[in-house]
Amino acid sequence: YAVAYPWQIDGYETPLDAIIGRKGEDIKPFATRLWGEPLVIYRDTEGELVALADVCPHRSAPLSMGKVENGKLACMYHGWEFGAKGACTDIPTLHTVDADGNEIGKDFEKLLSKVTSANCGNHRAVAEHEGMVYIWRGNVLEADPSLLPTRRKGDMETVPIDTVLDYNVDYSYIVENNLDSPHLFYLHDGSVPPIESIGMLNKNLPKLKLTAFTDDCGMGHLGRLGVNGRPKKLLRFDPPNIVRHGGVSGFEEEFHIVPVAPQRTRVLLRQHLPRGPILSTVTGIPGLKPALTLLVNNWNYHIGLEDAGIMQGQASRIEDWGSPRLAVGGLGDDLIKRYWRWRSQAHEDLKEKGVESPYFVEFSGIQPAAAIPSGTSFGDDPELVSSLRKDTRSRNVPLISDNGEIDEKTGAEVGTWGILSAYTQNTPAAIFPPVNYKQYKSMLVLDDIVKGIFQKNADAPADFVSIFPKKECTEEKYAAQPIE
Repeated sequence: YAVAYPWQIDGYETPLDAIIGRKGEDIKPFATRLWGEPLVIYRDTEGELVALADVCPHRSAPLSMGKVENGKLACMYHGWEFGAKGACTDIPTLHTVDADGNEIGKDFEKLLSKVTSANCGNHRAVAEHEGMVYIWRGNVLEADPSLLPTRRKGDMETVPIDTVLDYNVDYSYIVENNLDSPHLFYLHDGSVPPIESIGMLNKNLPKLKLTAFTDDCGMGHLGRLGVNGRPKKLLRFDPPNIVRHGGVSGFEEEFHIVPVAPQRTRVLLRQHLPRGPILSTVTGIPGLKPALTLLVNNWNYHIGLEDAGIMQGQASRIEDWGSPRLAVGGLGDDLIKRYWRWRSQAHEDLKEKGVESPYFVEFSGIQPAAAIPSGTSFGDDPELVSSLRKDTRSRNVPLISDNGEIDEKTGAEVGTWGILSAYTQNTPAAIFPPVNYKQYKSMLVLDDIVKGIFQKNADAPADFVSIFPKKECTEEKYAAQPIE
């Protein structure tokens, strides 16, 4: 699963920060979750990625609250350091001194090796591939780089634009949403220029024709307007969590839909804009690549904020009240059914392995027996502790929660504020729309100006927007070159 962009690991908070090189002095390790498991990622002295369960093997403090210096991740609580491959490289309390202040020589390596060995079960296989950071969810020794998803590159060079979106719904709703062509016409109805430019308008919905396909990577639809219309858009589901869209002018986008936790999803959206003569010139002018990034990000925030409310309402009716996912099918719902058949089979395969749910349960069993076993405020009896945890998991309500504080100015999730470091339980902190919509609200004025500019061309839609070059494409050629 892709869990981050490399620039996030390197200390940049937003796509714009990464473009202009703006970041703070102190680099914090990157904290996230995958299927509910807290994870921390950093780079060692050689620049290689290291991924660990976000728990210190000493006293179980979150490692993500610490800091990274010279390729070493230091725990905030007692300063234990971890370097390449998660190996323990230093423990401050080992450096004892005599009465004259001279360090007493000791063989540290034995104890450091013991800590490294005890922590090896917390190591996660991680790889940087095609500009994304992937984590293998499973036995590190079974990690297979050949299974990493690969994008099939077309014959046109592109400019990649990254966007991050945070949602408070399960990842499955977002997979469905991005496989649903008709809603682009009805719900969004040309609300941003790229959608309007390819005719995704309510008035064109009766013309929409979808053709199902399956290729060597996944399943999808090829869409066009009218029986004899040329292909307008290709969308495809690549298991387990990627949706790809392709446009006839060379435009394409990939949605890495990360199952962070129950009712929490992060989408890593990378859009590839065809680099024609005009765009090549524009992006070469200082300051315009950041402006283009900001513009595209805000278009995506707009779409996300239109989708988010309806998806949360949908999730409430389905999960709280027992309504069916799909009662009566309509145009395009065959692809939703195919996705759910795949998902149901995947869950059956887990059950055959003795796993009831893909979501992470607990750290116990990962490490050797602890000197002091895990307990709760209610007691330390293993049977009682197990019963309490099972009850909280079934209700998706943790025994311990942070303070739920939100930055009033930015809308960013803080959690429990601290002088040295805040504790954010729901990592990664939801700092992006749709969850945190405040930063987008401040950009609505710019959005309205841009819409006004493109509105003039509403009656003559281009393939993407007028600044991007067109590329003729027959149905046969387009269908024969699905995006991987």
